[in-house]
Amino acid sequence: MIGTNDYMPYKVGALLYTPANNTEIAERIINEKFSKPYSISFCLEDSISDFDVNRAEGILLSTIKKIYCKYTENKFYMPNIFVRVRRAEQVERLYNLFEKSADIITGFIFPKFSTDNAKNYINSIININKNSNKTVYMMPIIESFDVFDLRYRYNRLYSIKDKIDSVNNYVLNVRVGA
Repeated sequence: MIGTNDYMPYKVGALLYTPANNTEIAERIINEKFSKPYSISFCLEDSISDFDVNRAEGILLSTIKKIYCKYTENKFYMPNIFVRVRRAEQVERLYNLFEKSADIITGFIFPKFSTDNAKNYINSIININKNSNKTVYMMPIIESFDVFDLRYRYNRLYSIKDKIDSVNNYVLNVRVGA
């Protein structure tokens, strides 16, 4: 028998990216301005300058809380919501700062996922799921330079695969970037 979460990887659908410092996105989601179905990623990585990360995190917290509060008052189409972080240290900290509004977070996107950072990312998603009342997913993106070198690619990709397989119940899909 297939459980409802078994279909989750297929429910991501069109994944819209927006910078996490987008101050207008909450209203657009609340007022259903996008074609359905869709998922959304609030990006704290490439779309945010190094100097603007703290401000973008503050805007993101406000955005998520606003969407959550409006949704509890009046239901509307709720997309799958992901946060694309810069580094593993952000994952648990942000999730805890979301407080109750973390209920609308579907998962986190892990850019430049590699053998070097996999352990930290995986530990963060395990820790979140220990304390969450629902599954919080991860979507690693394989796009780091260490997999481009053909001499080492095979072994590095298999090492990454082994790490991902260790938490496959939390992995929606694996993305490949360039």
